[in-house]
Amino acid sequence: MTLAQKHSTGPKVDNSFLSSLQKQFPELVPPVITLLIFLTIWQLFSWTPGATLPGPIQGIQDTWILILYPFYDKGGTDKG
Repeated sequence: MTLAQKHSTGPKVDNSFLSSLQKQFPELVPPVITLLIFLTIWQLFSWTPGATLPGPIQGIQDTWILILYPFYDKGGTDKG
């Protein structure tokens, strides 16, 4: 056994979910990461004083019922 084989490089991080996702959908991971970065920056700017545009969290909270039930029917012309 050589010295290089005895020397361990330290603990390895098991990221099997991300690696399996990247193997199945290799073109999906970079756009998802980019979208998460964009939404994070948008949310941070919406928290600044004087911001007029609501953040993505506020948008989802305000439209949650419409997101869950997009085809509601309250009768007459009131349809989702």
